[in-house]
Amino acid sequence: MFKKLTLTIISSFLITLSFAQDGKELVTKEQFAKLQQLSIDFKIKNESNRKKAFELAKQNNWITFSVGNDGSILSLQGVDDLGHPLYLKTFNNTIAAGTTRTNSLYTGGSLGLSLNGSSANLIGKIGIWDGGSILTGHQEFTGGRVEQKDSPPTGSEHATHVAGTIAAGGVYSVARGMAWGLQKLFAYDFNSDITEMTAAASNGMAISNHSYGYIAGWNYNADPPGTAPARWEWYGLFNATEDYKFGFYDALTRDWDIICYNAPYYLPVKSSGNNRSETGPAVGSNYWGYSSISPTVLVDKGNRPSDISFNNSYDIISTTGTAKNILTVGAVSGLPFGSSNPSEIKISSFSSWGPTDDGRIKPDIVADGVNLTSASNADTKSYATLSGTSMSAPNVSGSLVLLQEYYSKLNQGNLMRSATLKGLVIQTADEAGTSVGPDYIFGWGLLNMERAATHIKQNTTTSLISEKSLAQGETQDIQIITSGYGPLKVTICWTDPEGTPTATGTLNSRVPKLVNDLDLKLIKGATTLSPFKLNPDAPTSAATTGDNVVDNVEQIYVTDAIPGQAYTIRVSHKGALTKGPQNYSVLASGIGGKTYCVSTPTSSNDSRIDQFQLSSINNILPNTCRTYTDFSNLSAELEAGKTYPFTVNMGTCGANFDKIAKIFIDYNSDGDFDDANETIATSAIINANGAFTGNLVVPANVISGNSSILRVVLVENTNPALVTSCGNYTKGETQDYRVVFTASSADAGVIALNNINDNLCATTDQVVSIKLKNFGSTTLTNIPVVVTLSSNSTVIKTITENFTGSLAPNNEVDYTLKGVFTTEASKQYSMDARTSLTADVIISNNSSSKIFNVPAMPLPMALSVIACDNAAGFYQLGGQGDGTLFWYPSASSKAPIATGNATYFTPNAPTNNTFYVGLNDYKTFLGAENKQKYNGGSYSGNFGPKPVITVTSPMVLDSALLYVSQSGQLTFTVETTTGTVLNSVTIDVIRTKTTPDVINNGLVDDDINDPGKSYKLGLQFPAAGTYRIGISYNGATIFRSNSGVTNLPMTSPGNIISLSGAYFENAGTPTTITTSYYYLYNMLFKSLGCTDYSRTPVQTAKPIITQTGTTLNSNFNASNKWYLNGTLINGATNQTYSPSVSGVYRVDVENASGCLSSSANFNYVLSAIKPSDAAEIGLKVYPIPANNILNLNFEVLKKENLSINLTNLVGQDVYATKKDNFTGKYSEGIDLSNFDDGVYVLQVKIGEKFYTQKITVVK
Repeated sequence: MFKKLTLTIISSFLITLSFAQDGKELVTKEQFAKLQQLSIDFKIKNESNRKKAFELAKQNNWITFSVGNDGSILSLQGVDDLGHPLYLKTFNNTIAAGTTRTNSLYTGGSLGLSLNGSSANLIGKIGIWDGGSILTGHQEFTGGRVEQKDSPPTGSEHATHVAGTIAAGGVYSVARGMAWGLQKLFAYDFNSDITEMTAAASNGMAISNHSYGYIAGWNYNADPPGTAPARWEWYGLFNATEDYKFGFYDALTRDWDIICYNAPYYLPVKSSGNNRSETGPAVGSNYWGYSSISPTVLVDKGNRPSDISFNNSYDIISTTGTAKNILTVGAVSGLPFGSSNPSEIKISSFSSWGPTDDGRIKPDIVADGVNLTSASNADTKSYATLSGTSMSAPNVSGSLVLLQEYYSKLNQGNLMRSATLKGLVIQTADEAGTSVGPDYIFGWGLLNMERAATHIKQNTTTSLISEKSLAQGETQDIQIITSGYGPLKVTICWTDPEGTPTATGTLNSRVPKLVNDLDLKLIKGATTLSPFKLNPDAPTSAATTGDNVVDNVEQIYVTDAIPGQAYTIRVSHKGALTKGPQNYSVLASGIGGKTYCVSTPTSSNDSRIDQFQLSSINNILPNTCRTYTDFSNLSAELEAGKTYPFTVNMGTCGANFDKIAKIFIDYNSDGDFDDANETIATSAIINANGAFTGNLVVPANVISGNSSILRVVLVENTNPALVTSCGNYTKGETQDYRVVFTASSADAGVIALNNINDNLCATTDQVVSIKLKNFGSTTLTNIPVVVTLSSNSTVIKTITENFTGSLAPNNEVDYTLKGVFTTEASKQYSMDARTSLTADVIISNNSSSKIFNVPAMPLPMALSVIACDNAAGFYQLGGQGDGTLFWYPSASSKAPIATGNATYFTPNAPTNNTFYVGLNDYKTFLGAENKQKYNGGSYSGNFGPKPVITVTSPMVLDSALLYVSQSGQLTFTVETTTGTVLNSVTIDVIRTKTTPDVINNGLVDDDINDPGKSYKLGLQFPAAGTYRIGISYNGATIFRSNSGVTNLPMTSPGNIISLSGAYFENAGTPTTITTSYYYLYNMLFKSLGCTDYSRTPVQTAKPIITQTGTTLNSNFNASNKWYLNGTLINGATNQTYSPSVSGVYRVDVENASGCLSSSANFNYVLSAIKPSDAAEIGLKVYPIPANNILNLNFEVLKKENLSINLTNLVGQDVYATKKDNFTGKYSEGIDLSNFDDGVYVLQVKIGEKFYTQKITVVK
């Protein structure tokens, strides 16, 4: 990419001197001073060159800065020595983490490490240079995790995407970065990168990402100046057919090496470039190029000649990507579960290949760079899927953060030198390409984080990481013993002083840029092994071994090293070491063993072993006498868990004596035969010549890839206890062989029950999704799966099915069973899922089980319907429930009138003033019932349009009818309109087409008689909104109708769900297709959530006031407003109210929609609060309970106004009488014959005193 136009002021980097953390300096004081001065020098030099470039740009009409339609940024940086412009250009995450096995370091990963880059000692040590600013407010970077250290002139999707691949927090799990817990990522625009990198390195920068490079060869300019059309431009010299900048070591490249040499803990990670896809126009088509050597003006060159390079083969990594001391990264296609063999690793169509001009190995490493999903700067919640080495570089950068973090945790907070980190990555990479060793396409192979972290963990045991320094004239030796823990591999790596730049314009100079030429040798006895080397003049040739005089990485690889043997690692150098002693790092694996004990007879007479057979070993011995023979050059592969027959034929070279044979194998490769089960077999006592036969069973837990020793001991003896694996004995023979352990060829298991949890609903059709894994070494098909559901130890149901797909080694797949289970509410269940391959002898990893509870069926609560007094015909519907409430006009209606808490209008009151409500009970079919509804279509395995579904409440697409012409697998995804995948399902589909296939234009013709087949899907639409249903294919083909489709869009009853067509991007322009119907017929949608499909009647209600003691109560629990004598009582909004004065009370219920309903007036008297003592008037009321007559007796001693009232519990007067100036005895009855049964309140008022008594009427 290009760098920004404005220059960043260097003073901001000269503030803090940050020597190391936890006592370990990343730069010394001398290195700090040197780097600070270099930063100033680079700034002066770069500003001068950039100023010159901009002056020439005005003269020659050069572009100085542009942002392409694809988001790529182009920025003028300077001119070369010939006056030609130098442009920087940007090159356009769960699979990435799987490809490099970075996920093995996460919580739940295979190594059990729980790393994510969050360690505090990494703050300020991780950086990114890119074109433009990062959207630091993106939801993946919350908490200020990305800090933009300068002020770029423009925002950048590319920069945001790259930063996300390094450190996105995983709000959207698919886009989680490699170091997703990183606390701080320092970000810079790439203008003035060398100046800024130097200053940052002086302050402790350890890893930085650079997903950009200088333009070389062909460049497609989509937006030339003015109104000119898009064009191809050739940036090679005038009349040159090959651009010298490819593989070229120039002054800029030298400067990168200077920075790294002076900051020995700083490792820049750089993309190799995408030049292999930038091949220029077709021969004979128009192109632009330089008009002459000088002035350097781009002009229309006419038709392209045939002799200009296509940039599509070797030697297409430009300038700074060829630096010695950085890590240059190429791109491969993603492998979600990592690589099992080199043939799986596929180079991308764009990734640039080496070598450098002097023949050095570039790229250094490869990683996933194809279709990576990461953060985008479109908005704070947007994501984009991009491809390029710009994506593979941060896949590596973010991963290396975790290696430094892990090393730091095990080494008192210290970090690895950059040479150590680079060497570790190379030492542990997955082999890629067609031959053993490095090449110019994949470099040293595919990053393998699992193996790298294991190497750190096993340092000083079975692996070695050592940081050393070599003085002038010194040779250093390290003694090792092979262990059999993998092959023997030794790597040295050093940060070399800067080389001399090649003269500008020089093409393919083979003069080495290596300054300090260290040499690695591996010595075993009289044999000396040399490191790999490549030949730049024959770039397709496999690596050979010999004296490597160009690379500052050397590696020796011994594939068939014998465990227990001694080697010497020797490091020396040629010539003079520039700049004093040379620091280097040495890494080794397959070491840490011990020499096996000696076993031999003191005499070669008589008994001997004539033949030994096991697996591929069939060793027939000559007719000679022997004692001990080392046959470790003969090797047998033993598969974990497998049974192998063996034969030991015993003979003699003299007389026959009683003898016993034993076989030993060092299964755990610890250098002895003393562990349990390492004595494999013991023969009976045999006197004459005879055969000892039997079977050995390889333990299931042997480590694949390890090698070990098998020992056969034959002793003339009659006591088996005296036949041991070590020591001398009188007569017999001992033989040693090499065995190599491999993974079981057939080993599959269920590793998860994907959808079984405590939130499942009671149902009669519970679908089960499991995750299968192939632990073995061969691709498996037709894997039997047995799933059993039990409750209280009673088996309820067992389903047996076959996974008919193809499952490659180490791969995983989700499989949804076709059969279903029935579960009941409020019950606990256990489910066991297992594989039952006949050939699978390792049963310990076959099954997965889970105990789960099915909760009680949820019920709708607090249901209410209010008729709005202030809006005739309107009703307020309300309630609560675990999910969505659906309101219906009748108990059998299919179309809801409303959902949730809603306002509903109808001119006619509902029958019996009753509505019906169901919780999560909506269920409907949507879409074309079958494909016969339309006039035709076709089948394909690459249709791309995505049906667009809009829901007004959470839904699940339970099932759909599919038409398939080729069996295989289909994966459907639910995506947001921004492309975020929310959930998915993978199903095995079978051919339903009944007629032979006829293919036209790549499509399979229609079969009108195809009956189709319905499949369970379980795709969830989690909230109201619009979604797309994506599709991907694994061998299967599916039908879509494209003739006679006129009924789109379509909606479900109640307008709850709609299908508006299918989303498709045509040449970047989005459209919704309504003239074709895609994939999913007769779709069955159900509400998301549990339901028993019952409907609850809810009658229209008004607020009612009742009295309890001295308190007034509303029958509504919310939205209450209390009134006294028609005036609102401030603050009285609770369900209850305690009056302090007598009066007429009313309660209104008003909700947020404005629907208002009022209660009847309630007469309340203060006597209800503090009544007088009835004894003072001798009040007697009888009978209680009363029937038809209620008798009242009391006495009034002086003249007072008398009133008697009888009220019901809603405050309504049902009886009243008054007598003024009454005195004397009162004895009368109240006629109750027209009263309803119930509770009433009698109130007797005499003057200003109240006397009350509660009565009950029962008839």
